Amino acid sequence: MRTIAPSIENRLAERDRGLPVWVRATKSGQEYYTGLSRGKLYQLASRGLIRSFSLRDPGNLKGCRFFHLQSILDYLEQAEQREKAANDTTETDATPVVAPLPPLKGQTVIVANALTGGGNEYLIGVFSSESDAWLAAQRELNQGRKVWIEPHVVG
Repeated sequence: MRTIAPSIENRLAERDRGLPVWVRATKSGQEYYTGLSRGKLYQLASRGLIRSFSLRDPGNLKGCRFFHLQSILDYLEQAEQREKAANDTTETDATPVVAPLPPLKGQTVIVANALTGGGNEYLIGVFSSESDAWLAAQRELNQGRKVWIEPHVVG
């Protein structure tokens, strides 16, 4: 008797529930199964909170980004549990445990900027590493926009 690999069993179980394994973000509006926007899906994936991958041919810059539906649903479940736990602690007058933000004064951050076709400069984002800034700027580069990255010390 042949045994089935656990990952295949998981995929079959997901399929039997009537849910797709991978979904794409819509161009506008919200993703059908979760109600999350395209921007939110990309943000969660870039922070490593949900699984995603880009399906593209070797050598191509552009591809098709897919998001693992079960990892999104798991993230939403965890978010709901965190919110319930936070509400439970506030009801008992306990102070919720929140990690303090590290002081930024004197630290160097990387600022990514782009230039539109009309000559307007706009901020792509502020990042802690240069590699993160270039990843975020990749979309602008793909659209033929001029992009530059500058280090700044927070004052």
